[in-house]
Amino acid sequence: MVLYKDRRLENSKPGIVVVAKKGEGFESLMRRFKRSISKNGIMKDVQSKRFYEKPSQRRNRKKAESIKRSRKKEDTK
Repeated sequence: MVLYKDRRLENSKPGIVVVAKKGEGFESLMRRFKRSISKNGIMKDVQSKRFYEKPSQRRNRKKAESIKRSRKKEDTK
C-alpha cells in the first residue's frame, strides 16, 4: 500500500504557530490563534477567495473602496 504525500506540504513552513503556555486552556489558545490570524489578514484573504470574483466586479469594488477612503480622509480634515 502506497500513501500519497504532498511534497508542497512537507517542505513548507507553517504560516502561524501558536505555542501553548504552561497551564493554558484550549479556549484561550484558540483566542490567541484567531487574533493572530486576523492581525495577519489571513481570514480576510480566505473569505475574499471563497468565491470567484469577476474582474469587472473586482474593479468596481476597488473603486468603491477608494472612494470610501477618500471621503473618510476628507471628513477627518
